[in-house]
Amino acid sequence: MAQLVLVRSDQMTVTLREVTQEDLPIFFEHQLDADATRMAAFPSRDRDAFMAHWARIMSNKTGILNTILADDTVAGNVVYWEAAGEPNIGYWLGFQLARENMCDGDDGEELVMELRSDRCATAANKPTKT
Repeated sequence: MAQLVLVRSDQMTVTLREVTQEDLPIFFEHQLDADATRMAAFPSRDRDAFMAHWARIMSNKTGILNTILADDTVAGNVVYWEAAGEPNIGYWLGFQLARENMCDGDDGEELVMELRSDRCATAANKPTKT
């Protein structure tokens, strides 16, 4: 499967690849994290609702679905789709990975994750390293 390398540094390599069925249980666990759901201002789903949601996402012909890998570990996902002719972007990062690997320093620097398109998706809250 092809991968797109986004960032390579001495700390981490971040790549994108197509979402697979094997990613879904990991995505499910990511969205159960209370800190992540608070940051996203979006509630978690139970397993059946989550899998049904992803079945709809994966069946959308306008969708571009990518798994985010951090050093070959599933770190989250970023998706693009059209609804009513409008472009949309959504993403979810496993909050534990972000907390452990994507925050620099020990001085509580804020981690702000942001994607931009015609519509902007941003974190609802700015977590600090704990």
